[in-house]
Amino acid sequence: MTVWRALALVAVLLLGLGATGVGYVRWRLAHVEVTERLTITTRSPGLTALEVERQLTEPMEDALSTIPGLRSMRSKSLMSVSSVTVEVTAVGADATSPEMLVHRATVELTRRLPPHADAPGVTRERDDDALQELLVVRSDRLSPVELTRWVSEPLREALEAQLGVRALSRCGERHEQVTVTFDARRMAAYGLTEADAAESLIGRWGGDGAAPSVEAIRTVSFGRASVQDVATVQREASPPSCEAFLDGQPVLAVKVLRSQPGAVELPVVPPEVTVTRFTAKTRSLVAGDAMAAATLGGLVLARDGVIERYAAEAATSPQLISVNGGAVVVLSGADREQLVDVAEDVRAALRRAGATWVGIAWPTRQQPVRTVEREEIRRVELELGFQVGRLKDSTPLVVKLDGAADGARRVSERLEPGELLRVDRQRAVEVQAGLTAAVAREALGSIKWPSGVVARVR
Repeated sequence: MTVWRALALVAVLLLGLGATGVGYVRWRLAHVEVTERLTITTRSPGLTALEVERQLTEPMEDALSTIPGLRSMRSKSLMSVSSVTVEVTAVGADATSPEMLVHRATVELTRRLPPHADAPGVTRERDDDALQELLVVRSDRLSPVELTRWVSEPLREALEAQLGVRALSRCGERHEQVTVTFDARRMAAYGLTEADAAESLIGRWGGDGAAPSVEAIRTVSFGRASVQDVATVQREASPPSCEAFLDGQPVLAVKVLRSQPGAVELPVVPPEVTVTRFTAKTRSLVAGDAMAAATLGGLVLARDGVIERYAAEAATSPQLISVNGGAVVVLSGADREQLVDVAEDVRAALRRAGATWVGIAWPTRQQPVRTVEREEIRRVELELGFQVGRLKDSTPLVVKLDGAADGARRVSERLEPGELLRVDRQRAVEVQAGLTAAVAREALGSIKWPSGVVARVR
């Protein structure tokens, strides 16, 4: 073979390898997968969990079920709040991102929700196993509102700017709000109704709707009376959506999620504030409210009927839901009460398998729900207190009603679930236990499953 023939053969081989490489790269780009978990949340004050499921969750699931690449769907319905978490996979480098697909679906979703529901919001879910650091913030001199302001501004900004910090969550914050509390008896004396109270300050100032001052609110006239004649107007701390306790004492807690090892660097702390790091060996979840949370040791966060406890040892409460680690048994089917009954058989089987701990079936059985029968949802909001606008300084403006203005209202109590779980559009109940997934699957082999009930272990 001559030199020229050898060179020609090498050139052909190189061209062939180049073409193969380009084809491989194109194939990889066409098959690359991007998977994201996103949560879509909407609210409607005053709705029970069952009403939330029917009016909010099911329409949300219908709209989101059409998303291309949908892999799983998990929804929770609580008092006034619905959240649906979806896992979506987009295939191909040029494919529309999962986040964009979800946002497009929410446009259609908005048309399906009832008019009293808030517009849905979308957040990206983060890994549950992210490194985390717990900070406890206290002050004997600052008010809850002042301490919240320092945590939500200087401390938050200093932490979020650090390398490796992925997200912050805060518990125990108390923001300032202006509350207008109408007295039902005084209103009745002037011939005013609940509707007058509900609508009195909505859209009053036009434009951006911001009230100029507290004094301007007091002098708003109904024609027969002004606000100050039938209501009290005051600046106060808002009720916390999450309450934090350290060994029973109220604190403000900050959870820092990090993507890499190492501790966050604390900024300069004012002399009237103390910030300490909290280290725990276990994390456990317990069913209960803030009153129950205050009786537990360690750092305890209470939100929406669930207590999150960080301590040296796991919680021993009979209302234990889970401890960090362990297997999760997911039961799904059409009849929720049947699922709860089957969950008790599952719990017994897991105990026999040697589980170090077994959680309760979650969500729990039905519980008494006290409701006030009214004709309009706005009246429910009024009793609970609802935001009607803001002041010029951005302080939220909240309207409430103290006392019954309508003597025809009736109070009833019935059994309803406080929270509903759905997995892939099926009612579901979960049981968690301290053993491996493989052992849990083997333990479930002894159970006689009713028709329509499906069990999965993860």
